[in-house]
Formats: sequence, structure tokens, C-alpha cells
Amino acid sequence: MVRRLFVLFAVLAAAIAAAVPVSAGGPTTTQTMHFTANPPFAVPLPCSSLAGWNEIDEDSGNGVFHFAGNANGFWVTGTYEGDIQIHPVIPTAFDSMGNPTAWVPDTLSGRPSAQGHVADWFGESFNLKNVVLHDAVNAQVTTSSGQAITFHMVDHIQATPPTPTSPPVITHQFQNVSCS
Repeated sequence: MVRRLFVLFAVLAAAIAAAVPVSAGGPTTTQTMHFTANPPFAVPLPCSSLAGWNEIDEDSGNGVFHFAGNANGFWVTGTYEGDIQIHPVIPTAFDSMGNPTAWVPDTLSGRPSAQGHVADWFGESFNLKNVVLHDAVNAQVTTSSGQAITFHMVDHIQATPPTPTSPPVITHQFQNVSCS
């Protein structure tokens, strides 16, 4: 999941940086966007009766995405609060980083689905000296078998900035996950 987030944030940040011109002597450029849903994605959940690969659908919520950039770099932060649905899946294709790009419903394992409420937050800092990516997720769901589950996750990645000839180098990372 950390790799997926790192790739997602790097691609997102590069796209935003390319879309918002920032001149060396110019002022700070800012942008704010609002949204109500995130695209479905598949991730392995590590604990509870939901453990295994799952499709995550976040919709019917409130999201905001902020961007600021200047000659020293750019900063991105986003939040989403709303409904979440979790469905067990079997990945059928992966990209070169091991992230699933396609999946089918898992109807054979007997794992439950779930729905409830989620709050996500993420932030990125890309400046001349380092790259920092971090996020936090809190969810409260009820499974199709009636089990109440609370999920909390915090990720952090620190890396050197990429150059035209070398990718970023991760210098520090951690992920903490708990379920109850």
C-alpha cells in the first residue's frame, strides 16, 4: 500500500506541477478543488475479518484538495470524509510496482463485505531538498455478517527528490495499522 500511495502521490504531484507554472521569481500559486468521491482502488487490508485484498469505494462524501507552489517547490494536501464500501476481490493484473490494476469479486473465500464511514487525510511536500508523503485513514464499518470494525492507518515516506537521471531514494518510512 505504501508503494501504491508513493506512486499515486508522485504522479499526482507531477501532473499538478506541470499544470501550474511557477516561475523562479514569481509569487506563490495556489489552487483548491472540491470533490465528492474517490475512484475505486484495491488494497490489502491486514487485520480483522476483512483481511486480504479488497476494493475500496469512497463516495457520497466531501473532499477538498489544496495545492501551493513557488520557486522552492510545491505542497499538496487533501481530505475526504464520507461513505465507504469494502468488497473482497482477487487481483488479476499488476503494474511493475506490484499494485493491482484489475480485479474481480472474490465470491469463494467467504470474506464479508462492509460499509460505513471514513475520513482520509494526505499531504505531500516536494521541495529542493526532500520529498515527504504522509497520510492517515480512520474508518468505522459494519460487515455483512454484522461485525463492527474500526480501522486506523498512518503512513509516512521521506525521500530525496527525483532528478532527470535518477528516481527518488526513500530515506525513511513507516506504516502503522490497527483494527478493533
